[in-house]
Amino acid sequence: MGPKIAVLRDHGVPHYRISAMIKHRARAFLYGSDRFNEALMIVEKMGIDPSSSVFYFAIASVVCTEKSKWEEKMELYKSFGWSEDDVVSAFKRQPQIMSISKEKMARMMDFFVNESMWGLSTIIQLPRATDV
Repeated sequence: MGPKIAVLRDHGVPHYRISAMIKHRARAFLYGSDRFNEALMIVEKMGIDPSSSVFYFAIASVVCTEKSKWEEKMELYKSFGWSEDDVVSAFKRQPQIMSISKEKMARMMDFFVNESMWGLSTIIQLPRATDV
């Protein structure tokens, strides 16, 4: 765990955020350093601020989601009319949107789009609502 903490510090993640990540998303530290570092690079490339709480949730979401599952979830969002940029935008607000199962995601999107008649832009702007 020490080398991963050092990498987070080197990337500007404050100590209190690292402590929170260990407390709330310790599972992310169980993966190999290569996978952890790759997740860190992906999250940084998205432009998520390392000092924000979203940053450690985003790292945990990326590191704990297999690449194939990530792509399947991306395709599911696209099937509801989202672009890749839309998914990234929502992820930057609520990284847990990629951590839920495809089945739950499909049910929620169906409800919000077809039953509640929310527009896609509303869901993208308020992705927390889909994390129920």
